[in-house]
Amino acid sequence: MKAKTQIWGFLLFPLSMILLISTAWLGLLYSFFSIPIKISFKELLQRWHQYFLKMAISIDQLGNVVLQDLFNDLLITTKSQHSFGDEDETISSDVRFFFYQIFMVFQCIAHPYFI
Repeated sequence: MKAKTQIWGFLLFPLSMILLISTAWLGLLYSFFSIPIKISFKELLQRWHQYFLKMAISIDQLGNVVLQDLFNDLLITTKSQHSFGDEDETISSDVRFFFYQIFMVFQCIAHPYFI
């Protein structure tokens, strides 16, 4: 039973890539050409700002999943409680957490009375 459920990832990944490649351009073109007719310029800039911000966050989350093995091997020690690969986190937030841990270690070394 478990073997049947494990194949879904292999089937859904190429399907999602095909759907993204075949339909993303349509959504992008529609947003660029239909929305400006309906709203003011200020609202348009705000709308496009939100649109590109959401896309940037989504790409950053994808990067966190795609690069999880590389970053976990290079940056994470066995004592670390946090690791890369969470699909709801971005690379930026994970790297920020990693450097915060390093900063705290150096701060404790520089000031031993914090320990």
